[in-house]
Order: sequence, then structure tokens, then C-alpha cells
Amino acid sequence: IATDMCAALELCRKYGIVHRDIKPQNIFVSKHGDYKLGDFGIATRMSRAERGMSRKGTYDYMAPEIFTANSYDQTVDIYALGLVLYRLCNENKGPFIDLSSGTLRPSDAERAHGLRLSGIELPAPAHASADLAKIIAKAVRFRPEERYRDAKQLKDALEELKLKRRQVKADS
Repeated sequence: IATDMCAALELCRKYGIVHRDIKPQNIFVSKHGDYKLGDFGIATRMSRAERGMSRKGTYDYMAPEIFTANSYDQTVDIYALGLVLYRLCNENKGPFIDLSSGTLRPSDAERAHGLRLSGIELPAPAHASADLAKIIAKAVRFRPEERYRDAKQLKDALEELKLKRRQVKADS
């Protein structure tokens, strides 16, 4: 999923597009098993995003700079993809949500969103290896300049992790 989404974001960057709504509901599977990015309804051109825009996107996956209506770049999509990966490795729950709780109360969700958007470092996802958790943590850094600069950097980190895992299996 992650490398296919990175490829989609590389294509977006090539055409100067910021998607602004990366979330599981906008990730589709082709008949060949490839993951595709869809729903470009709130996407924008980079030149417009750099000047700052309204808060568009899904709150659960929104980068802090979109939430505060500050100027932003394509790293908002890296951030959102990082949160998708986070949830995939965290029982489909976002950061700061108690995994042992059955039903998520609105007050718990608001508290978790507030913590995520405050700049506090996110806890590692419950079911991610240390290496994958490190990649996800970089993708969801509060400060955009600390994130992967583009989808290619994120994709390269994920590919390197895949190679490392294959090597460990081969050596076993």
C-alpha cells in the first residue's frame, strides 16, 4: 500500500498537485491488486497551496499546517499517508487512542486530535517494527521540514526496509 501510494504522490508532485485528503477511503485496489489513489475533489495546485488555503481535508489525517491554515507544500500528503500507515499498524486507531478501549468516545477522539496537532511526538504504533515505526515517525513529524521532503524519499526508506527484511530472512 505504502509504496503504491508513494508512486501516486510522486506523480502528483510531477504535475504540481497536492491531494490534501489521503485517507483509507481514498485508496482503492485495482483488479490486478495495485493500490490507487482516488478522489481528487479537494486537490489543489502547488502554487495555490504555498500561499495558504482553507482547512480542507479529513480531520483525522490532516497535517497541522493545514489545520492552522498556514502555507503548506506536498509534505501534507506525506503526513497524511504516514497517519494511514500508523493506523494500519495500530489496530486502525490513531495516535493517543487507548487500544484497550472498546468504543471511542468523542471526548477521547478530541483529546487525541488535540495532542496530535499540538506538536507532541506521536507514540510508536503498537504493531510496527522499530524500523517501520521510525519511518512512520518521520512521515508524521509536526514540523514539515523534518518530514520526508517528498514521496520518493519515503518510498526509498520503505524499499530499503523491505530489502533489509528480505536479507534477514535469507540469512535465517
